[in-house]
Amino acid sequence: MLGQPGAPYHLEFTRAHGHVAGAAPTADNLLVFYLPDDGAWNDAVARMKRAAMSRCHPSTPIGIETG
Repeated sequence: MLGQPGAPYHLEFTRAHGHVAGAAPTADNLLVFYLPDDGAWNDAVARMKRAAMSRCHPSTPIGIETG
């Protein structure tokens, strides 16, 4: 986990234990970025859509639960 002390966000890289991750991008190579509120999240999603990024569906239960 990476982040600035006191910042309302952190950056987390995930990997399944016992699973060798292949070359990115795949559903197994996820970059998880938590934002402080729904407005910030919606703004970020809009920017990613404008940049022609597409949504991938998580392969882990936590990713499915939290989106």
